[in-house]
Amino acid sequence: MRRKRRIFQNSNTQGYPLRDHIDLHHPLVELADMINWAAIDRVATEPFQPGPGRPSLRPRLVAGLLYLQHAFNLSDEQVVAGWLENPYIWTVAGEQPLFL
Repeated sequence: MRRKRRIFQNSNTQGYPLRDHIDLHHPLVELADMINWAAIDRVATEPFQPGPGRPSLRPRLVAGLLYLQHAFNLSDEQVVAGWLENPYIWTVAGEQPLFL
């Protein structure tokens, strides 16, 4: 029987903080540090109330990926592929994929 692949999203995966392993002077890291993510979370989560269906994605993930998609003129598929492979995109999105 084939094991189902699960994706966990967390900026501190298994005790290895991402920021300890990347260049903190990279432009995307500096951009992520300048954005007021708490304000985006506050504005974006207020209109949405929990209900039936799939849980929504975190506002920072959505806002970060939409910004990167616009800034680098990426398709939906390209921005997702970049998110899966690039730790600097993880920093902007506030999350990193972990495949188990």
